[in-house]
Amino acid sequence: MSKSTAENVLLTGYPSFTARNMLRHLMKQGDRVYLLVLERYLKRAREEVETLESDGLAGEVVLLTGDVRFLDLGLSGVEIDAIAKEVSVVHHMAGMGLPGSSKDQIQKVHLLGTRRILEVAGEIQNLRRFCHYSTAQVAGTREGVILERELDMGQRFHNDFEEVRFRSEKIVQGMSGKLPITIFRPSIVAGNSKTGEMGRHRGPHQVLALYLQLPSRVPLPLPGQGHFPLNLVPVDYVVEAAYILSRESKAEGRTFHLTDPNPLSVRGVFNLISDLTDRARPLDAAANMVPYRMARTMMRLPLLERRTRGASYILDALHSLQIYSRLNTDECLRGRRLKCPGFSEYAEKLVHHMRNSSPYGMDIRFDADEV
Repeated sequence: MSKSTAENVLLTGYPSFTARNMLRHLMKQGDRVYLLVLERYLKRAREEVETLESDGLAGEVVLLTGDVRFLDLGLSGVEIDAIAKEVSVVHHMAGMGLPGSSKDQIQKVHLLGTRRILEVAGEIQNLRRFCHYSTAQVAGTREGVILERELDMGQRFHNDFEEVRFRSEKIVQGMSGKLPITIFRPSIVAGNSKTGEMGRHRGPHQVLALYLQLPSRVPLPLPGQGHFPLNLVPVDYVVEAAYILSRESKAEGRTFHLTDPNPLSVRGVFNLISDLTDRARPLDAAANMVPYRMARTMMRLPLLERRTRGASYILDALHSLQIYSRLNTDECLRGRRLKCPGFSEYAEKLVHHMRNSSPYGMDIRFDADEV
């Protein structure tokens, strides 16, 4: 991309897996990125930016020390003034992504943080697009076909994470008449289909780590019967699709499911991972099937909850017959050379990457800004 088509972008959510991938993509396109970073991650951000620059990426990064929960994002008047005058696109990715944290913490990041970033966006003089990153799991307990234009359908929720993300998206939708908004709902982000890298604080990493750490002779039970679809999506598809749609005029005011159009069943995913990790398939014996409610209760036991809280929210997805309609996504991406890879196309890369990453343990502390 030439400098003439590059833009000034405000990006929140660093150092979450998705935000880090978006940062690389924006720099690759030559954009100038105003990167909002908590003070404790500033050193890490500087090092990562230096790495990206050494890779020859054309973009620039302006590091901003702040917090989405604070008034004016905790930035100085000079910094806010620069954003108001120069930024044209906001990618709001900040969030607390997993239900291992308290409801109060999740609410502050998602609800208060969303209101704060919308206030700042309202001051941007030449705002072309405000991109809000939600999740397909705002559908909660709904089943059947989920349309992109649907949000509040009277659904209930499996956990605080789903409910707060739903409420956050509702806040953003309430500003659709005042700001040029686009909402993205990825399904469960499994990793990078090109490199095999996985977000260490995400459920798929925890599930795969569990497979690799336990002895192969230990049978892994499958919660439920495994016939529901398990929608997994690679981060590189989410980032590239969102970037394209952020520049597409027809995407303004619309919501997009960034999901796998042809997901494997739960049974298919677990069998594939079993094969790739040299483990007996959990469905080879009916005795290995654990009723959903029993599995949910087991996951709440202190020892298991501490070690698998990153994976616990996936359990709810294993027990839901949800089909995410992609009418908006397919319409606006039609003609683009972009296809969502199926999980079977990149699962081996995930296993290979994890086996060659040390350590890949499961005791992880979750920070407020990590999705």
